[in-house]
Amino acid sequence: MADRRDEDELATRDALRALARSAKSEAALRAQLERRHPIGAVARALASLRAGGWIDDARAARELAGRLVERDLLALAGVRARLRERGFDETTVAAALEALEVDEARGLTALAARTPFDRRHPQRLAARLTRAGYDAEAVAELVARLLEQTADG
Repeated sequence: MADRRDEDELATRDALRALARSAKSEAALRAQLERRHPIGAVARALASLRAGGWIDDARAARELAGRLVERDLLALAGVRARLRERGFDETTVAAALEALEVDEARGLTALAARTPFDRRHPQRLAARLTRAGYDAEAVAELVARLLEQTADG
């Protein structure tokens, strides 16, 4: 059986690997580590990493929110949902969203342009845009315009 020091080192190493792969909330990281390590080792590893600046939920949420808007073209509602899914608390999510500058009309148009459109199945595009957090009315208007533009004639 590994001694306490070895357990702490293993938990810390796994935490750093997880953080290197993607931004994580402390809660999500804790849950991930507790599946493989003793609770005490996880608590000590997280405390050490937090003290060293490796764990900062506010910073991680801001960085992730920025990527979700820029890369994935999500609307604010979509970003909020993704951050909450990743274990960030509502206060941290609200602060991250407040720091964003988002042009949702541009994002909606860009995501629609990136998504294949089949006029026989316009609901597929509508579902994709709605899952990204865009307003249902704006999505319906965009899909109606696309249907008009692609009409035979």
